[in-house]
Amino acid sequence: MIVEQTLVLAAAPAVLWPWISEPERLAQWISDAQRFEARPAGPLAAGSTLVVHLPRGAPVEARVERIEPGRELALRA
Repeated sequence: MIVEQTLVLAAAPAVLWPWISEPERLAQWISDAQRFEARPAGPLAAGSTLVVHLPRGAPVEARVERIEPGRELALRA
């Protein structure tokens, strides 16, 4: 299944980028998850994994397929 979401926000990409690309910031605005973690630790990069720890059940792992800082972040779960 492919899910695509595009949002247009009245803010500069440089301001928004950390909020979608840094696991510790994701946890501040996505309340359905207990925490997020990058594997390997550090900034997300093509081929790295974003692990989403949910209140119930197994963690969800999403692989970074494409990343263009300030422009695009494509994950595959």
